[in-house]
Amino acid sequence: MKKLILLGLATAISISAMGATRKKTASKNRLSAKTLELNLIHINNHHSHLEEEKMDLVLNGKKVTVNVGGMPRMIQRIADLKKSSKNNLVLHAGDALSGTLYYTLFKGKADAALMNVGHFDLFALGNHEFDDGNTVLKNFLDELKIPVVSANVVPDKGSILEGKWTPYVIKKIDGQVVASWIRCSRKNY
Repeated sequence: MKKLILLGLATAISISAMGATRKKTASKNRLSAKTLELNLIHINNHHSHLEEEKMDLVLNGKKVTVNVGGMPRMIQRIADLKKSSKNNLVLHAGDALSGTLYYTLFKGKADAALMNVGHFDLFALGNHEFDDGNTVLKNFLDELKIPVVSANVVPDKGSILEGKWTPYVIKKIDGQVVASWIRCSRKNY
């Protein structure tokens, strides 16, 4: 299982929350602190599990069957969370690919189609995005319409992956600049 280090995102949030904004007065410019309350909505490792599935669990010694997963359900939940709160940053922390027949048949195109309507602000590369090589990853990223981030995975010059992601994303939230960067553990790629 991959270990995605979200330290950069946490750092960006902390810096933004402590940041200062310029406020003009009649006589001079001065800095005034403005706290930013930022809500992180996060998923990862959906591994092409696009449909809801039933799962048996034991809760307090009692066997129960619950519905888990499913991109349409997750997309609706994100929409609901965004309606009920403000200053949201929606992150998919990687490992969208591999794992089900959807991936075997469509090699990430079905995932990209649902992720494009999934309200994500950014997608971080995970180790499983590289499972079937650069061409499959490139095709997935070509379909994806959201910013892709990886601060430390750098394609070779001339690679078909060159320019497919950035080391960070800058977004303005409630008038403040928030920078997000994601670092993938070196043992994962």
